[in-house]
Amino acid sequence: MASAYQQLRWRCVQRLIGDVAVALASVALTLGEIRFGSIVFPQSPWLGVFLAAAGVLLVVAAVVALCTRAEPSGRS
Repeated sequence: MASAYQQLRWRCVQRLIGDVAVALASVALTLGEIRFGSIVFPQSPWLGVFLAAAGVLLVVAAVVALCTRAEPSGRS
């Protein structure tokens, strides 16, 4: 069974992957339109910049959450 610290670390890594994906998708939205089959998201620089900033802030929040919780030393 994984320790609480290992679970926290894994959740933070998962959040980092998702948040980086949001930031990259928003950069793509800023530079051009995004197509998913018949669904088209038109180019929107303002929305792209807003989502990129939100993605960066989410990445920073995940890193801070990971860094503030120190790994237990194992001594009691």
